[in-house]
This record gives sequence, C-alpha cells and structure tokens, in this order.
Amino acid sequence: MLLFFRLSLIIFTVFFIVSCSSVGINNRKDEGKIIYDIEILGDNLDPFMISMMPSQAEFYFKKEKTAMFLSSKGNLVRFAAYSNGKEKHITQEIKLMNKKVKSSFDARQIFFFTDHPSFTIIQTDFKDSIAGTYANIDVIIYDQINQKESALIYSEEIHVENPNWYNIYNDIPFVLLQYEYDQFGLKLRLRAKSLEFMAIENSVFESSDEYREVSPEEFVDEVKVIAESL
Repeated sequence: MLLFFRLSLIIFTVFFIVSCSSVGINNRKDEGKIIYDIEILGDNLDPFMISMMPSQAEFYFKKEKTAMFLSSKGNLVRFAAYSNGKEKHITQEIKLMNKKVKSSFDARQIFFFTDHPSFTIIQTDFKDSIAGTYANIDVIIYDQINQKESALIYSEEIHVENPNWYNIYNDIPFVLLQYEYDQFGLKLRLRAKSLEFMAIENSVFESSDEYREVSPEEFVDEVKVIAESL
C-alpha cells in the first residue's frame, strides 16, 4: 500500500517541471511535441518500484497551452496535466485501476504539492545539442551539502506563454529539456529524446469528462485512498 502511494505521488510531481518563455519570438516555434526519457537515480533502489515507474513522458505545447501524460507499466496508474499559462490554471487527472478523479488549481493552490530541496540556479555560457535543438545549460546548486549539483538544460527555440508558472523552476523562462527532481526519497531525471514541431489538435489540451471533479484537498485524499486500497 505504501509503495503504491509513494509511486503515485512521485509520478504526480513530474507534472510540475516543464517550462518556457516569450523572448526572441521570430526564430521560435509554438506548437509541437516532446518525448522525455525518465531515469531513476540513486543507490539501493527498489527493483519493484523501478519496474512500476514510467520510462517516458509525453509533453505537448501550443501557444499558451501545454499537456503532459505519464503512465506506469501496465497502465495501472495514469496521470495527465493540462495547463494554460495565460490564465495560470492547471487541471490534474489521476487514474488508478478503474477509479478516475481530477482537480483544478490556480497559482496559489498548485504549490500545495511542492516538496523539493531549496536550490540556487547558476547561469552559464555552456551549450548542448539535445533532441535536435541547440540548448543552454545552467547548474543547480542545492542548499543541502549532501545533494550533488545537477544540470538544467533548456531551449530558447520553443515559445509557449508562461507554462513555467506552476513549477519549482519558475525562474527559468524556457522549455526544460533536461532536469532532475527529488521527491519522496527518489531522484528522477527527465531528458528530452525527441522534439517535433507539428500541428497539435486542441482536444489534446482538454481534460476528460470521464473523470470526477473534486477540490484540490479532496484530490490528495483520493490519491491516498486509491493507492492504499491496491
């Protein structure tokens, strides 16, 4: 029970990470899809937990709208997030087995879920090629001494309005192509493996009517109840 609860919340927090900006618009594109590989970092990892974690995440963007999707192995746990950077509104969905719930959050409510070590972002002049695009590299220095620094890689080529408003990297005004995230004792690394500029249907950014709408507080309680019942 505890294992599935931990799994559910770990996957859920991945939604709070992808971001972008609005400068240099002439040479940038605002519609497409990114596929991220997900890696679990650390020693003495639980093999069963690793086998249940999603290995990839799909991220879609179109102007001020974004959508991200993750599913555990066997589609036992599925998450979706739909954000509007212009309105600063995000809807989260969770499906565990046959139970489906969703909730909407504004800029104040979304940080109710934030649980991450404090850090400082060091800007650098380093560049990297990732997922077929030229990207900038910054360094994350954590306040905790036992936390190793990590690379934060982002692209200035993609233009989406304000989607970084809802995550812990909201000081970075660009799409993240690689980042690390600590949550519930696990460190996750997401790295973009592909970036494709393409037309995306508006329906991709719409939450499903099959999910029962609950308050943010009820949403967290539902996650606990569903996970503990497995």
